[in-house]
Amino acid sequence: MIGGRLLIGILVGFVLNSLLESALPVIGNFIAGFVAGYIAIRPIRGLIAGFISGILKGLIIGLIFAFAFRLISFILPFLAPFFEMLQYVSLIGFVSESLRSALLSAIGGFIGGLIRSKYPLYIPKMRR
Repeated sequence: MIGGRLLIGILVGFVLNSLLESALPVIGNFIAGFVAGYIAIRPIRGLIAGFISGILKGLIIGLIFAFAFRLISFILPFLAPFFEMLQYVSLIGFVSESLRSALLSAIGGFIGGLIRSKYPLYIPKMRR
């Protein structure tokens, strides 16, 4: 069963990965993985959180484009063979981009989890 911190790390990593990918193409994946790993606390869990968030981002974007290609080929039937071919060709690009994003996020997640496990977050207690 997936722990609470790991699941939160995956979700935060996915959201950050989706937001930072357009602004910072390579560094954004690393930062998203770093934050996911920092939330997941341990290095291996950070690696898992970063990898899953990167794969999830690529999967969601690939499904959106596949749905868009199917919708366009349904609306414009005379262009259907072109969009069928384009859908399969673009699948290679989505898989490679998804793996790149997942590997960079996994590296960031491992480093984030390592830093969090070595230097735990210190929150001072309020005095009354």
